[in-house]
Amino acid sequence: MIYVGLDVSLNSVAVCAVDETGKLIREGTTLADAPSIVQYLEPWAGQVERVGLEAGPRSEWLAANLIELGLPAVSLELRQVKAALSAMPVKSDRNDARGIAQVVRTGWFKPVHVKCIGSQRARTLAAARKHIIRSITAAEQVIRGLLRPLGLKFGVVSRTLFATRVRELVGDDALLEAIMNPLLAGREALMREYAQLHRLVEGRAQ
Repeated sequence: MIYVGLDVSLNSVAVCAVDETGKLIREGTTLADAPSIVQYLEPWAGQVERVGLEAGPRSEWLAANLIELGLPAVSLELRQVKAALSAMPVKSDRNDARGIAQVVRTGWFKPVHVKCIGSQRARTLAAARKHIIRSITAAEQVIRGLLRPLGLKFGVVSRTLFATRVRELVGDDALLEAIMNPLLAGREALMREYAQLHRLVEGRAQ
């Protein structure tokens, strides 16, 4: 059986493969994507018992893709990996991959749940929608803040009537209109993008 440790960087992955006795089989680097890793391990197809990588933002996506491509990937709890690698005399990507390979070989680790690709995409969509909402709110606060010192107060107004209320307050003031128009245009663009993302969220919920 083959046990594999991966140390993930931004553009590359250090790979170390050992057998059940801990003997080094192969080590090197490849691109930081699942197909490249699968190709790197192709000589041992069907023999890989476990592929370990440290839990983190990039590794979650990578582990999910490796699982979809048929490799038994596990995401390792960060503190346990750090403790295991602390004995390494020299800190390097290659040595980290070696240490992770030995950790998954011995089984002395706590796996971290890896969300499937679909769940990760849903989380990304929700985060994007939340960001747009915050941007809309920030744009409205800027507009309110610019008009307040001029004695122009909004009162309670719904989001759908916000732009109408701004134009009511500005009235025939040409300068204020010239100032507010680009700000309102930016807000309207955000509103359109929010509507698109919201439809995507609703479509996934059905």
